[in-house]
Amino acid sequence: MHDRPRTGRAVALVGAALAALTLGGTAPAVSGQPASTATAAGQAAPAHVDPASLPRGADPRIAYLVGHRLHDGNRSFRVAKAPNHIDLWETAHGYVVVDNFPRRERSFRITAINGSGERRVLARPRFSTSSAVSPRGHRFAWVTNTGDLGTRSVIRVANPHTGRVLAKRVFRNADVLAVTDKRVVLTRSVEGDPTVTTMWNYRRDVLRQLNTQYGLEADARHNLLVSAGRTPSQCVRVSRLWHPEKRVYRSCRIRPHTWSRDGRRSLATNIYFDMPGTDRWVVTAGRTGKRLARVTGRLSWDATWEDNHHFLTQAQSDGGKSAVIRCDLRARCERASRLWNREVDEDQYFVGPPVLLANN
Repeated sequence: MHDRPRTGRAVALVGAALAALTLGGTAPAVSGQPASTATAAGQAAPAHVDPASLPRGADPRIAYLVGHRLHDGNRSFRVAKAPNHIDLWETAHGYVVVDNFPRRERSFRITAINGSGERRVLARPRFSTSSAVSPRGHRFAWVTNTGDLGTRSVIRVANPHTGRVLAKRVFRNADVLAVTDKRVVLTRSVEGDPTVTTMWNYRRDVLRQLNTQYGLEADARHNLLVSAGRTPSQCVRVSRLWHPEKRVYRSCRIRPHTWSRDGRRSLATNIYFDMPGTDRWVVTAGRTGKRLARVTGRLSWDATWEDNHHFLTQAQSDGGKSAVIRCDLRARCERASRLWNREVDEDQYFVGPPVLLANN
């Protein structure tokens, strides 16, 4: 597996084929009545969602960046310029933005921003692969890779409000999956063992191996871990995060990416899809993986829950129109931003608008 852009999660294998999914839509309707892109069992697969044909709804009700301006409800202020804003997190007292400067020696910048727009640079690493914010927003963890081929991974945990670094430890080829007020969940390589998922209690500086699989996603709020085996497979295992021997369910061809705030629904996408975008987001039952509805098209690898009944992602039409879209539990969608003209590139599959949605 290799990592998808921006968030460092493994999602693709070259040459893997996709099987068609037949999905039903049984969730309750929500307000707004956006145009439908859902598919009922037995019907033909839906066409690619076209942002230009969707009704215009409200702007995102979570934090998001457009260019160098951050929007959150009635608040809007400029952030420091960067060629690429690659991650945006909401914290208890503001936000964290991860920027990329490809032509600089220290090519990344991690900045904490408070609610009034004041900025504090937390780090300027040479290379950073992944980061996470705790469920309550009081801790921020990130990875800095150094050494030959980036094999030396330094994980730091900080208070994003004060900028104080609370813990630091060096691992071999590590990636952060989640952080809490006292623990970090990470994948790492160890001698004689390609990849394991590990819990680091950074308060006590104690390590505990959770399993011998590759961790793909971890949700500390809902105590869930998504893992893949060491050999290529079209299935993943969803288990209890802190007790991974307790399996919740097994999912094939698609894997859960993020759970709604109440944990009753999750968003899933392809396990294998070797492109800079994905062709579907699937609404699934949070504790069983049952497939409820889907949106298909030229879509971003990233999707996030706006509330328990709506999720946001980005879509590009076959004609090049690109925008943020909002969909409900029946996969009925509306447009949540202006339209941008983005050149269709079949090698890229998806070219998104200049918008970055908050990860959490």
